[in-house]
Amino acid sequence: MSGRRFVRFALGCVFLASCSSRGANSLELHVPKVVEAEVGKETSISCNFVIPENSSYAYVKWFYMEKSERKEILSKTQDGVDLKESDMKDRVGISDEFALSISKVAPRDARTYWCQVGAGSAGFAEKQAELRVSKTPETSVTVVSDGIGASKDDLSQIATCTSQNGYPTPSITWYKDQHPLYPNGTDPSENIDFVIDGPGKELKEGDQVTLRCKADGYPEPDYTIFKVEDQLLNAPGGELTLEHVKKEDSGTYYCRVFDFESMYELEANVTLSVNYIDVPTITPEHHEALKEGEDLELACDAKGSKPLEFKWKKKGKVVSRGKKLSLFNVTHETLGNYSCVVTMPEVAGLVHSKHVFVNVYSKPSLTGEMHQEYVRVNELISLSCIAVAVPKATILWSAPNGTSGHSHRNGHVNSTLQIRVTPELLKSGINCTAQNNLGLAEHHFSLQKRPDPTPPSTRIDKEARESKGVIIVAVVVGILVIAVLGAVLYFLHKKGKLPCGRSGKQEITRPEAHKDEIVVEVKSDKLPEEAGLLQGANGEKKSAGDQGEKYIDLRN
Repeated sequence: MSGRRFVRFALGCVFLASCSSRGANSLELHVPKVVEAEVGKETSISCNFVIPENSSYAYVKWFYMEKSERKEILSKTQDGVDLKESDMKDRVGISDEFALSISKVAPRDARTYWCQVGAGSAGFAEKQAELRVSKTPETSVTVVSDGIGASKDDLSQIATCTSQNGYPTPSITWYKDQHPLYPNGTDPSENIDFVIDGPGKELKEGDQVTLRCKADGYPEPDYTIFKVEDQLLNAPGGELTLEHVKKEDSGTYYCRVFDFESMYELEANVTLSVNYIDVPTITPEHHEALKEGEDLELACDAKGSKPLEFKWKKKGKVVSRGKKLSLFNVTHETLGNYSCVVTMPEVAGLVHSKHVFVNVYSKPSLTGEMHQEYVRVNELISLSCIAVAVPKATILWSAPNGTSGHSHRNGHVNSTLQIRVTPELLKSGINCTAQNNLGLAEHHFSLQKRPDPTPPSTRIDKEARESKGVIIVAVVVGILVIAVLGAVLYFLHKKGKLPCGRSGKQEITRPEAHKDEIVVEVKSDKLPEEAGLLQGANGEKKSAGDQGEKYIDLRN
């Protein structure tokens, strides 16, 4: 940032700013925006224009504005100059270069003037200029002859400055050591700051930037911010905000402060640099579909304000780094969108990309999906097949009674089938076939019947049968246990380990010869009153008490 100060005199300063107007069919017109003239002298306002080739001007007219009304001063055609009635008729003229000349300039000549040029079929154009009129004042300074006492605390007059016959009314400013003196409460601007307020050190396209201009004068001076001299930018309070900056916004910006009291002008400038990446280009941009086994090389390039980094991506994954992408021995899996992603490592967040679609001629590759594992007769099911192939594959279903739908994108064909299950389909299944002129692929759907749920009554019968089976097993086990127990008792008795007889009974004596013989006691579990009379061996009836015990001889 740099600042500089200019001293302008109240009068006699000429500021010219040219502006242009382009009419229909490239008719261009250039007229100065402001012209300053001095009272009593001669001045001129230029009017330069450019007309299309093989054309010539039809007329040039000059007008001035008076009380919101435009009045014609003169016109010039191929036939000559025509002066119109006005208060300037005797003092105006037009040069060979079509400039309006005014002699003996008077204060009332300070007006807005219009130059209009007509060029026949090329149309016409017009532009305005402002004439500012001034007169250098007659100035005199009278110095007080008496000196100033050093001990005095009050203000002392040292000189008087007089100005007269000036137009417009001039202002008088006193200076001390080249610094202006002002009434109490003001201070002229002597320093100016112009800075860039952005999101970071490095700006990029899309950022918001504010240019702030600040001078130290009081009261606050007026600020003018511009990039090109004749293109002033709207900057209230000395702030210029650029939203979503572009690379075209780069350049040098100027802030100017002019103090009308002191006639001081301060100016500072800043350079705005916007980092950018142009939209990448891919070569070859268009290519024929490849055959399986062929190779392809793609190159990506872009321009930017700083060094760039290049990557190639497919489905979000990096497949190559650098400007070139080499695809060797391509297959149908090579088919798809590839993106060239360009970044600027020195500037975070600045990225541009461009994609290209790679086609590969191939026979179909087929995948199938069934939306349920088990089916039932008369149930509506949905199947889908996806085929990848170039040229695009045709998908056919082996079930003619179903309803199918198809969609395709970039070599992918998706076919869905809705069909109601029949016993025949359960046996045969359904085939999906994809075919193009390079070959075919087939997928078989095997239908599995869903098991029927078991009725509640069947479960009860099954449980009853299972309960009966448990009882039978328990009875058999019980019989086996009793048999084993009897065998054990027999064995113990034979070995003499277990005495035989009822408790309290006397042992029956037997001959010595028969002591080793086995005697089994058979007891009746019936009570006497229930047993009744029992028959003896000879047919006699005996009482129940006589039949309570009986010994059986097992020797024979």
